[in-house]
Amino acid sequence: MVKHRSLFGYASLVFIFFYIVFSDIAARSALNGMKLCGKVLVPTLFPMMILTGIAVRSGVFNTLSRIGNKLFTPLFGICGKYIASFLIGILGSAPTGAMAVKNLSCEKESDSEKASALLLSSVVSFGFIYSVVGINILGSTRRGVALFFFQIVSVMLTAVFLRPKKSHFVKTKLTSMKSEKLSNAVASSIRDAAINMLSVCGSVIFFSSLSGIIVSLPIKENIKLFICPFLELASGLQYISGKFPPDVTFILVSSAIGWSGLSMIFQSLSVSEGKIPSHKYILGRVVSALICPILAFISINLGII
Repeated sequence: MVKHRSLFGYASLVFIFFYIVFSDIAARSALNGMKLCGKVLVPTLFPMMILTGIAVRSGVFNTLSRIGNKLFTPLFGICGKYIASFLIGILGSAPTGAMAVKNLSCEKESDSEKASALLLSSVVSFGFIYSVVGINILGSTRRGVALFFFQIVSVMLTAVFLRPKKSHFVKTKLTSMKSEKLSNAVASSIRDAAINMLSVCGSVIFFSSLSGIIVSLPIKENIKLFICPFLELASGLQYISGKFPPDVTFILVSSAIGWSGLSMIFQSLSVSEGKIPSHKYILGRVVSALICPILAFISINLGII
């Protein structure tokens, strides 16, 4: 572990050098990340984060506990209360799902259970996949919708494969949660959403600038085609757009959606405030990045899409 930390430390020194040499490119790329935050992320995510916090604190999802216990407990080995964060992640995005997991988790649960809940709740939003991926990149809303469902199936299969060996869930935990007063719930939700929004935007700006530097380096195109989606999903997908035949692009994009990019991964981890271990969550994203293109390949060969 110490060697790995030293390796990352040396790598950061190398990138500091790159940031100095390519300061103009880094600044322009960071500005693009800031524009993305101002035009898209803040207007959409910030209200969703506030509403998510209010909903969880008010206990409105309590009635879902029985359904969750019948599905999530036998399938994923986690408490049924996390069906709420799962639905919030699907309706919102990875950061809102991660925020719900943080609010629902408790100390009695193992790190493995929390990581499984985070994996299930951190997905790329339907709006992004439908509009940006389906319409602009794939030129097919049908394939965009299919990718969204492939993503959901992949994280669910991954959660089954990586289910905790020992669980400490309490089946009545969600129904026994006390709801907060409306004024306290709103105030706490606004405060938490503001802090989490800063973490999300910081991650987007950093990885956007890093991707800009990588693209400008004199390295092979194939390496760039891998690194860009690996670092930041939106800019990475735009970079590979139009470079391959439609079916190949569909498979590559599906893998990128399954991985979701380091930027989105660290958005989810930063929202959880270090309370959820990263190794299992990142491993789950790797497995999801392998399952998604398999589903895409099968659907192409069967003529489904």
